[in-house]
Amino acid sequence: MGRGPLRALVAPVARDSEVGRAGGVSLDVEPAPRQEARAEARRSQTPFIWTVLSGIVTISLLARLLALRGHTTPRLFPDEYIYAAIGQSLARGEFLIRDGPARFPALLEPLLAAPLWGLFSPETAYRLVQMQNALAMSLTAVPVFLLARRLRLSPRYSLACAVFAIALPDLVFSAYTTADPVAYPLVLAAIAAAVHALDTGARRAQLLFVTFAGLATFARIQFLALFVAFAAAALVTERVGAFKKYRVTLLLILVPLAAAAAAGPARVLGYYSVISDLRFNANVITWFGLHAFLLALVAGVALIPGALVAWMRPRDRLESVFARFTVALAAVLILEAAVYAANGAPRFKERYVFMLLPLVPIAFGLYLRNGRPHPRIVTLIALGLGAVIARLPLSAYSAGDGRVDSPFLTAVSQLDQSIGTATSSLVVAALATIAVAAAILAAWRGGGRYILLAGIGTAVLMSLGAVSRDLRSNQLVERDLPQEKNWVDAHEAGDVTAIQTPSSPRGSLLTQLYWNESVKREVVLPGAIPTDAFRAPVLRVRPDGSLPEVSGAILFHDYGTTASFADAELVDRRRSFTLWRPRAAVRLRLLITGRYGDGWAAQKGLIRVWRERPGERETFSFRLSLPKTAKQPTTMTIGRRIVRIAPGNRRSFSYVLRPGPGLTIPFSADIVTNLVDHRFLSVRMTDLRFGD
Repeated sequence: MGRGPLRALVAPVARDSEVGRAGGVSLDVEPAPRQEARAEARRSQTPFIWTVLSGIVTISLLARLLALRGHTTPRLFPDEYIYAAIGQSLARGEFLIRDGPARFPALLEPLLAAPLWGLFSPETAYRLVQMQNALAMSLTAVPVFLLARRLRLSPRYSLACAVFAIALPDLVFSAYTTADPVAYPLVLAAIAAAVHALDTGARRAQLLFVTFAGLATFARIQFLALFVAFAAAALVTERVGAFKKYRVTLLLILVPLAAAAAAGPARVLGYYSVISDLRFNANVITWFGLHAFLLALVAGVALIPGALVAWMRPRDRLESVFARFTVALAAVLILEAAVYAANGAPRFKERYVFMLLPLVPIAFGLYLRNGRPHPRIVTLIALGLGAVIARLPLSAYSAGDGRVDSPFLTAVSQLDQSIGTATSSLVVAALATIAVAAAILAAWRGGGRYILLAGIGTAVLMSLGAVSRDLRSNQLVERDLPQEKNWVDAHEAGDVTAIQTPSSPRGSLLTQLYWNESVKREVVLPGAIPTDAFRAPVLRVRPDGSLPEVSGAILFHDYGTTASFADAELVDRRRSFTLWRPRAAVRLRLLITGRYGDGWAAQKGLIRVWRERPGERETFSFRLSLPKTAKQPTTMTIGRRIVRIAPGNRRSFSYVLRPGPGLTIPFSADIVTNLVDHRFLSVRMTDLRFGD
């Protein structure tokens, strides 16, 4: 195999003796012939071990590919759209999102995906990017195995750690076109290289760390935390001599940071420059503790007490640098997640911290190898975890949007839905009690390897729950999509401008942007929310209804707003979108804010109508009604008129369009009906007609 970089990560050091099974290690000095025999046995096992590791990666890949079959469309917005849009733009030799500069520093995933977006149709490229992500996440087993071997854990236990890393529910992210799958193996490779570099100071290991950490940061900017953790661990380990021993890494960290500081955060961070607006407040401390607690649950309650003891009480230099680096990294990553959660995203940001999870069984292995020290401390930690679990029910965090960034809470939510919240809480409490008891029993009586096996089994079950819920959510999104996802591109209408409208969900338009590259621009009507932070100017509607900022074909989002255009062809209508091809300058004929695509009106809104041609007499009419199933009448104010609409009745309205800036009719209702889809509705507004 040679003395290459990977071999250097796992090569035994001179002071190590034979690593025993997961339960312990012999430190006795053996006679030379016996040592040689054991070394020969280890060498003969190496091909078999790598074969097993390859099998683990292959099985993980096949399982993920099987799960991908049901995940047919993106839904983690705007992230998935941003990465796909940049990848498609790079494939064309540009660096844009729609018609504006991307200003996005996390480019590794788009660069890897760009050839796929450029060579294949959108749906085929989407599938290939998913497969690429599944392979990347499955390959994480390799650096985890190497890190465990570097820490002198046995081959069998190291393989178990590798299995744990690819059994986690977070591998559901392989179905998403984001940077998480690409970053996952790079972060673990950087950690393995960092431990080796901090232990030995070897220049090659330092260069390996900088390479892997740089690539991870190029995938997701948050992994600058790797460099911060390395600098902190180096200073604690060597103090005054840190710069001399680790000068390669520290120079490669400090020089780019100085250049970035000189350029300014806005130019360097681009899309992420909003970080400077985040504030450190009291909620950050609360969310820091909550993230640490929930992360401990994802990792496995029974593993945590022993792992914490290994981090708190390392036995030698190698264990010390592992503890210092991983604790510093965990602190920075959890702090990042807590700051985001405390500044407008109040939920468990598992996506930001799940890369730490494979470190837990490795630390637990050190605890076992060192003879399960400090059983009283383990008992106190386990009992403390049990008490916190009893006071903080998971259902409170998995409800609503709380599970958006957490496959673990998604799995809990699936359990709640399957057996009921009350029963689910009892099951979780029972499992937590068993885990606490197992941790205490292992501390006093042994059997730690079975805890790891149980942790792997639990991770597999959580993964099944997360995948199941993910596929169900995908079906709901797929149901609202047209069968031909790239229907706008299929019409070959040229460059298309998307108009986002008030009360219309951003995710629906982002889906259209994702699948249709011909939509090159986004504009928003006053009162509408842009789909993302990139260029989306607000439209100016002139008195004659013209839209000077818009040219070419139009994709209009008519979920909560109704429109028609003068002298324009309605090319197609799919779900809540209409595609228009103007024959002349773009000009509105009708614009009703507060009217949904199914004809229902909101509690209030505004009707604006413009004449088709100057000088001609025109009328505009519509009808208001309530179905017979309505529970009570509704009083409507239409312009200056007040009318009462009873269930089963309808009222017609007609207006003459006079010369000038058009017709404006506000409307409002005194009573609304809350339907199942959470819309607050008043009456049906139908039969919209123009006449002479």
